[in-house]
Amino acid sequence: LWSLVKKKYESGTLLSGSSAGAMIMGNYVMSPSSMKNDPSNEENWKDAFGLVNYTVIPHFDYFKKNGSFMQKMLGQSPDKVSTSWMGIDENTAIIFKGSERVVKGKSGVEINDSTGIYHLN
Repeated sequence: LWSLVKKKYESGTLLSGSSAGAMIMGNYVMSPSSMKNDPSNEENWKDAFGLVNYTVIPHFDYFKKNGSFMQKMLGQSPDKVSTSWMGIDENTAIIFKGSERVVKGKSGVEINDSTGIYHLN
């Protein structure tokens, strides 16, 4: 089934997810219970679907309100996570159309990649 979903996605079929459904589309996921243990431990980060070349963090605006949580998660995470992530605010979506990114909804998306950290509205 997964090979069919991936084939359809790669041929242009829309695939969407929210919250954990968005998070699983990225490169890596970490459960909240693991976060309390040690975000720097690479074993706490599991491979996700890899459809989006980032670690996806849903509810980003909520987590940013607790700066210590974000600092711990991103500041102590392995390089594979801390150098390529995408934070999607609540009530917000990002749509990938080839290399174009379109943000819809109430807020924005923050991306960290090789070009630095930037915000999309």
